[in-house]
Parts: sequence; C-alpha cells; structure tokens
Amino acid sequence: MPPRNNRRQGTRRQRGDISQQHGVPFPVFNEEEVAIFKSLETRHVTPPKWFDLSQHEQDARLNRRYGSVITEYIAGLSAEVLARNKSPGFHEIMLEFITTFKEGVTGNLTYRLKGAEYELKENEATRLFGIDGHGRVGKYDEDYDLGNFWNYITGGNPGSFNRLKASRIHDDEVYVAYKFLAHVILNKDDASIISEPELYALWCMMNGKMVRLIPLISASLILIIKSRKKKSPAYLAFGGLITMIARFHDIDLDDDNAEYPSEEFEVTGRKVGNEWRTIPQNREEELPDSGNDDDDEVEDEDAFDGGARPRRRVENEPAYMEFDGRELEEDDADYEEEEAYEEPNGWRAAEARINQRSDQPTL
Repeated sequence: MPPRNNRRQGTRRQRGDISQQHGVPFPVFNEEEVAIFKSLETRHVTPPKWFDLSQHEQDARLNRRYGSVITEYIAGLSAEVLARNKSPGFHEIMLEFITTFKEGVTGNLTYRLKGAEYELKENEATRLFGIDGHGRVGKYDEDYDLGNFWNYITGGNPGSFNRLKASRIHDDEVYVAYKFLAHVILNKDDASIISEPELYALWCMMNGKMVRLIPLISASLILIIKSRKKKSPAYLAFGGLITMIARFHDIDLDDDNAEYPSEEFEVTGRKVGNEWRTIPQNREEELPDSGNDDDDEVEDEDAFDGGARPRRRVENEPAYMEFDGRELEEDDADYEEEEAYEEPNGWRAAEARINQRSDQPTL
C-alpha cells in the first residue's frame, strides 16, 4: 500500500481495483470494501442539518434564561462551526468515504475520495471543524455517574434503564441540547433513544467539560458500517461533514447537483404524555443577577448526588417537538406507566448494573 498524504493531496493506487467486477462506482480493492458498499448503496440518507444559533445568542445577550442556557450548553460542546455548516451531501462521495473509512490507533482518520487515499490527523480535523481538541475521551470522568445523572435529568422519572428515552428528559433546555447533539452533530435520523456515549457527552455539555468530538463522530461512522448485518441498518449520515472534508482536499463539488441540501434544524416543541405543546422561542424572563453564582444552582441539594451537577436547572414547560415540519414518532410505550422500580430488584439494581459498566471506554 502506498503511503498516505495526511494533508490536502491524496495518493492513488495503481493496481488491484476490482470495482468494475462488482458495479462499484469508485475504486475498491478487496471483498470487504465491496461488501460494505453493497450494504450501504440502498440505505436511506439523513440530510445534513444546520442550526441557527443567532436567536439563542441574542437571548443570551439579553440575559434571557432559555437562550443563555442553550448557548452555554452548545458552547460546552465546542461545535459552533459544525452547527452553522450548511454544506450539502453528495451520495457517491458519502458512499466512498464511509466504505473506505477507518480510524487509526492514534485517532487519525483514513478514507478515500475520488479514488485517492487520505489520512487526516485528529489535530487537523479539530482545526477544520473548529472544535476543541483537548476534551475528554476514553474512560468516563470520575465525577460521572450514569444512573444518578439520568435520574436527575428525567426529574426522578427515569423509566427503564435498558432504553434511555429522550422523551423523559425533564427540562426543555436539556432536551434541545441533546437533540442538537444527535441531529446536527451526529446527523442521526431518529434520536428517540439516547446511547451511553451521547448521554456522557450531554453530561459534559451541562458541566462545562469538553468532549473530543472526533472520536465520537468516528464511533458513529463505524456503527453505520457495522450495522450492515442487522435487520434494520443505520441510515447513511454525515453528508455535510464529508463535504467539508472533501473541500479541505480541494475536491471540486457542485452544490447545484447535490442530492441532499442541508436543512435547518429547529425544536419548536415536544411531546409530553399524549399532548403536543409548543416551546416558546423568545422567553422574556431574565436570569437572576444577584452576583452570587450559587443562586443559579439547583435548590434541592438532594436532587442530584451523582458528582458534578449541572450549573443551572430551569423551570419545566411541557411542550411538543416538531422536526423539519414532521412530528417525530416516539414509541407509545414512552407514555405508559412503567413497571415500578423498587428495591431490591428494581431501578436501583438496574442502576447498579449500568454503573458496573462505567469504567468502560465511552467514545
């Protein structure tokens, strides 16, 4: 294999291309790549999403609670550049990138575009995407407790610990922050169930601790590849991010011919119980300015005992979610009475089982 160039110019293989034998529209060099392509080519594609931060930033400047908290959480993810990225998705470019994508042991990303092989170092990727490269990765933070944190953000109504349902998140701001992470950054189509790495990233957002997004994005790409053997494989995603990478390598792409234009993402409400209610976008209430940061902390000191607590807890306003003009379908079981979780075999036991996994790598 020829050496890869880790900057803008890739290298090309001269021999071993078997794409014509298998009807692959770009060079492939082994049966594994053929199998990955065949599993990807007919999958549904999730269009890229971008998020308008201007209203939330304006609310933050006016010291309005909702905008201030949302802006704070998103800033904690260091993802403003990715949030504003309106790059479209190109189907063939996505297929080639994901088919050939690999993550090196040092965190470098390797892939092919237009038949050329590339390697992108993590520090180059962080500069390209405008994100913080010094965040946490690997094992969970010592202050992080999955069970206690999930119990806290669900307002003491966690439901089943086997499926962490986003609909149970108590506060609007936390709910919007998670949907931003899932739909805009990770380009998920369905974000009704929260994965453990996503929940940890949400905890970091709420506690001002950076997450290294490159490993998180890499893990999501690998899940797309590995899901090819499942009955319902994951959708193709990251079209906008892949386009950013292609342009970094000076690959000429015509936006007018893009199959998947970037769509604006917004949360105007959410479903609570069996009701659909709106989330006010311009809340007039202002944050207290007492000069004491402790005033913004949770008043009930027993409400959250799982390590570092979120810096603010805001009042809950039930509302519904509307996503790109379509109501997201949630599992009706979300709103049925869950089995009571009592000692010794109830939710405490489930929490303990989950916490036994807390020393495993998360990203």
